[in-house]
Amino acid sequence: HISDNHGIKDDHAVPGRGNIDWPPVASILKQIDFDGPFVLELRTPPPPESAYQAREFMERLLAAGA
Repeated sequence: HISDNHGIKDDHAVPGRGNIDWPPVASILKQIDFDGPFVLELRTPPPPESAYQAREFMERLLAAGA
């Protein structure tokens, strides 16, 4: 599952809204040819908008050629 955090606890924030360095994560996923699903575990209201933002973030990140 994916989510972001601020380094103190498991915040379940939208990816890109915490302190995780996502480009290296995307690079490793590309290196291993990961093509599985991402399961979002979010606690950021409102739920539909947070899920949409998380999906957009991951799609942009993976498309950027990290």
